[in-house]
Amino acid sequence: MKKMAETGIIFMVAVALMMLIGCGKAESPQERFQEETTAKLQEMQKKIDQLKDVYNARVSTMREEFNNKMAQFKKSYDEGVTNLKQKQAAAKQGLADMKSATGEAWEKAKVKMDKMTEDMSKSLEKITSELKE
Repeated sequence: MKKMAETGIIFMVAVALMMLIGCGKAESPQERFQEETTAKLQEMQKKIDQLKDVYNARVSTMREEFNNKMAQFKKSYDEGVTNLKQKQAAAKQGLADMKSATGEAWEKAKVKMDKMTEDMSKSLEKITSELKE
């Protein structure tokens, strides 16, 4: 507060000196303060507008990146599910073949079925892990 009073006094002395010397138009402290405040407000508004433009551009870029990643994820997910369904159908057929097989044919069918179920498990894990990312 004291500093403001000192600044005000110094400012008033400077204005009085300018009036005495005849150096330009003399403004009242109130007019000067109003001009300075208006200039500061305009400057602040420009900064706010610039920040708003920067943030809007960033949000737009982030939204675009998000949409691209979602499209890639959906494509990958759909492909994975389609692949898994094909493997399930093949496993179902393999199980039916196994039921009617005997002896050595049954052993071969069992090995084939074990490989199919392992492959299906890996496909399911892949889809699940992509969901977590």
